[in-house]
Amino acid sequence: MRNNIIFALFVSFVAAVAIVIGCSGGEENSSPQKPGLIVITPGTNPGEDNPGSGGDNQGGDNPGTGGDEEALAAYREWNNGSGIQPAPKGVPGGYTPKQYSNPVFGKTYTLPDPTVFRKDGWFYLFATGGNCRIMRSKDLTKWESIGTAFTDAGRPAWLSNEDGSKVGLWAPDINIIDGKYVLFYSLATNNNVRGIGRAVSDKLEGPYTDLGMLIRSNTFGTTGTIDPNYFEYQGEKYLCWGNFSNIYCAQLTDDGLNLKYPGDKSKLKTIAGKNFEGPLIHKRGDWFYFIGSAGTCCKGYDSTYHLQVARAKTPFGPFINKNGNAITGTTQGTTFLEGNTKFIGPGHNAEIVTDDAGDDWLLYHSYINGVTNSKRLLCLDKITWTEDGWPTINDGHPSENATAPVFAD
Repeated sequence: MRNNIIFALFVSFVAAVAIVIGCSGGEENSSPQKPGLIVITPGTNPGEDNPGSGGDNQGGDNPGTGGDEEALAAYREWNNGSGIQPAPKGVPGGYTPKQYSNPVFGKTYTLPDPTVFRKDGWFYLFATGGNCRIMRSKDLTKWESIGTAFTDAGRPAWLSNEDGSKVGLWAPDINIIDGKYVLFYSLATNNNVRGIGRAVSDKLEGPYTDLGMLIRSNTFGTTGTIDPNYFEYQGEKYLCWGNFSNIYCAQLTDDGLNLKYPGDKSKLKTIAGKNFEGPLIHKRGDWFYFIGSAGTCCKGYDSTYHLQVARAKTPFGPFINKNGNAITGTTQGTTFLEGNTKFIGPGHNAEIVTDDAGDDWLLYHSYINGVTNSKRLLCLDKITWTEDGWPTINDGHPSENATAPVFAD
């Protein structure tokens, strides 16, 4: 009798454990994610996951790996070329490494100034062009067009060209704020009047309803008012922007849709100097990284565009390059991606994306030498971090062919 009771208790225990495991491991986290979105709340350790951010790169365990360091180490050993090893946790067994080539979409379809957002296993990419082009992909290497953010009738028109032509709709930045999708974008006229607006949608793929102008150059008496980048810090919402005339940062209202201090230049933060445009603020570990594009953009094969980086202990700087100098005035950052004989003018990157193996990836645009009617094409490369915490890409140049990111989906 005693043995029967013990056996019955053991069977019950095993069944309970199986139920717990099945409940805890069977659900897929399908919450929308803006890769690399900074959401650091008071009292939160920046090195730990912040469950309120919706972002997937806060310096803690990557949810895709389940924190399984042994599986992650095995993947990295395999990925470094030592032979086929067990795939990362969450990736089907017998995983075969995939390859990709740059550009990752088309050879004549321009996708400049990308911004990326992950939802339900899909990456959605918004880019300069037409009514703001939208692409989607499961793995960052194979993309399909799904339309545009705006309809012809709904296209922002609060700036206009004297000749009646459409103004440039540039450099989008896609986010989710309080459950609503918010698209910041840039407008630019033929005579160099520029500004940043915002639009909203209940659906990531749109269509988006324009809410009009947020900032123009005369808002703060500054110039270069394009290239927005939204982030959150210590419970507050911010937008930074800039185009070779200082990189500025302003606090937004609680809903993220308006300036908290419109026209008050004393509240405006200058976080970088005159050498940059297309700013990205990225949080990794204890550091905030500023990534900006320098050089000449949009000059075809004469472009000198490239990516520079600096870092700071706060998202407002002072950002210091690898030589220990603050990137104010005309001081350069540290170059970590530039062109070569094949790839010309790589720059204006999207947010950093972390794959299921814990590796970081960067989408950006580049001209490609020898491609007929070459435009700014979409490229992808893996970021490797040095021991002292600086990003590197290959030998400092885009890759022609490489091993693809790993995603369980």
